[in-house]
Amino acid sequence: MVLSEYYRLLDLSEDSSVDDIKRAYRLKARLFHPDINHSPDAKENFIAVTEAYDFLLSYHEKIKA
Repeated sequence: MVLSEYYRLLDLSEDSSVDDIKRAYRLKARLFHPDINHSPDAKENFIAVTEAYDFLLSYHEKIKA
């Protein structure tokens, strides 16, 4: 996946801060969590936003160093 797609999954701009990423992830994770959202694609969406969150946090750590 491309970096911009990870930002898009979390509805963020590319100049978002780590706090913005964390806040957006919590909202999306709550929205797509399979225990709460019973739609057929909820699990895949939850996995995708979790992957985006993990990648973006590690990306921000790398650019700080």
